[in-house]
Amino acid sequence: MLVRYVVRKGSGTYNILFFVLAVLILFILAASFEKNVPGLAFSGASPLNIRWDGTSEFARFLAGRGTVFLVENWSSAEHNSFSGCTTLFIISPEKAFSQEELSSISHIVLESRAKAVILDEGSYGNQVLEVLGIPVRINAFKYITSLNNSGIVYGYVNVSDRVFYIAFAYVSPVTILDSGSCHPIAYANNFVVGAYCHWNDIEAVVFGDGSIAINAVFNSSSQNIYRAMFSTLIDYLCKNTSQRTFIVDASKYNPRLLSFKELVDLYGVEKAIAIYVNPVRYLYLAVYGISNQLAMQTFLIPTIILCLYSMARFKRGKIGEGLSTMPKTRMSKTYIEILRSVCLDHKDCVERLRCLTKQRMNRKCVDGLTNYFKEDLEARKKLVRHLMTLLHTEKFK
Repeated sequence: MLVRYVVRKGSGTYNILFFVLAVLILFILAASFEKNVPGLAFSGASPLNIRWDGTSEFARFLAGRGTVFLVENWSSAEHNSFSGCTTLFIISPEKAFSQEELSSISHIVLESRAKAVILDEGSYGNQVLEVLGIPVRINAFKYITSLNNSGIVYGYVNVSDRVFYIAFAYVSPVTILDSGSCHPIAYANNFVVGAYCHWNDIEAVVFGDGSIAINAVFNSSSQNIYRAMFSTLIDYLCKNTSQRTFIVDASKYNPRLLSFKELVDLYGVEKAIAIYVNPVRYLYLAVYGISNQLAMQTFLIPTIILCLYSMARFKRGKIGEGLSTMPKTRMSKTYIEILRSVCLDHKDCVERLRCLTKQRMNRKCVDGLTNYFKEDLEARKKLVRHLMTLLHTEKFK
């Protein structure tokens, strides 16, 4: 008989390993979306950053004067109820706000009648000013420099007729678009770098510099000029209201990996080693660097497809175990060539299966060839005569 049996060995083991691998990948990627991943911190002016460029001391300062809400998700924050004198703080965001986030911020400000304090030398603070309709713009990254081209310049802030002489670091000018609603309150090198606005029942204070709130300048000394300035500013905005709520953005800052030394200082050597080699924090950092939607498309969706595919293979493998004694059949090349040879001598077969003229036949062509002989009685007769001829030739060789 010109038929041979083929059994795929080890397919069950392969399916199981493939399935386990896909599940592990899925779990690792899911973990990379988790919050509070060990071994990570935030950079820039984040209130969660305890280094010199963070604003954790500023958040602590606010906590001593009221209730502080650190917002990592504006959509969730929108559903909170804020009471008393509510003040929104946006400090040097490192990433743009989405339209959904801006809508949530606008809703919070309007519903809670919150004051807005924007401290930013970049362009993202302008997004918040625009959505709130505040007629002030920050001239992003057009830094004011000193005579020796240093980014550190000195100026003053006038709040409620109290003047505070402070240093700015890479401060951008601000432009007042409506002098009837806004007036300057801060200057550096004769440039306006701060403004107060009362527009459409919204009070807002804008500074072209977020460095005036970072840990490097905001120490705990009672004589600290920055603490004194912000205390006066908050008292001015909240008037005589005793209950005060502060909403501080913590969503627009990039994560960073803690160094091994930082991990040891925080957790000790043994736990630091475990965290340092944990792949989840590296995956989290990679995923966080792109938008959530793109992350889903790039990582999660293909992984789910991979997992489902492996499950299907695993299921087929389990079903196939009961049929392992029933081998699959595959026609030998010799048998296929015999069918092809007979068909090429048959005009109707050639017209129906033009793929036979190609050097290599695909699976579809082979299936069509076998079906042709199943359906055509005359073709089968020719095949039998051809086989008899071959057997006769082999017998008398």
